[in-house]
Amino acid sequence: RTISSHFYFFSYTSMSHVYEKKADHIGKAKQTFEMLGTAFFILPFMRYAGLILLAAAVPLAYESVRRKIHKRTIYVDGTSDKFDHETLKFWKQAKNLGSKLIVGISENNDTMVKNASASESVDSVLLNAPSRVSLKFLEEMGIDFVVCGDIGVKVVTTEITEAKQCIVILDDKSATVMESKSVKKSE
Repeated sequence: RTISSHFYFFSYTSMSHVYEKKADHIGKAKQTFEMLGTAFFILPFMRYAGLILLAAAVPLAYESVRRKIHKRTIYVDGTSDKFDHETLKFWKQAKNLGSKLIVGISENNDTMVKNASASESVDSVLLNAPSRVSLKFLEEMGIDFVVCGDIGVKVVTTEITEAKQCIVILDDKSATVMESKSVKKSE
């Protein structure tokens, strides 16, 4: 099932279409700084501006290479009736923790599927995702971490928290690995 020519959905039960939607945004920013810096550096009266832009590309180059060497796949549960700017902000924060973001939607919610596929932060949408994420699911899908907010803790099982593969984004926008004590033992 395709909404646009650049985005494919895949189902957990039948993973036939997996497609990375967008190029690395850090790499694009680095490329832009390098291009403008080189163009300005050629002009004698703009040489200093060119040097500043080229210098700004160095940390971006480091981050781009780091993400290519050590790819992290992040999973976020997207099963929700609420979609607003906070959801988009949360997805962007989750994407910044890794190199690929998968949003799993467990129930048939066409609006959320369309919104997730339209977000620049989301690389893939997983249809028919499990309502509670297990360690087996993470291993099957090649997911490194599950990211959730304070209220999204009910999505993960205790085995994920014991394996330290759940990251919680707190209200103050800091991220921390969830400790197994903070999740109830109700699986």
